[in-house]
Amino acid sequence: MFTIKVIDTRYNCPAENEKVSIEVKGGLFRFGFRPDEYTDRDGEVHYDDLDDVKVAVYLRGKKQFEGYISGRKVFYL
Repeated sequence: MFTIKVIDTRYNCPAENEKVSIEVKGGLFRFGFRPDEYTDRDGEVHYDDLDDVKVAVYLRGKKQFEGYISGRKVFYL
């Protein structure tokens, strides 16, 4: 399980309704893009079914991160 948190740097607050795309790069039987998710009012998206896999994170259509995530990863936009 991991959580993506997005912060809007213009207002220094959580970014609500921000589209988050995840591409699974590794793991057993889990390759490819997941359905898009949108951040909640806390600026978070939770992935309960992914753990210990390599992913690429896309925000606003641009790749922001590629690697392993566990716990929480915060992005500032």
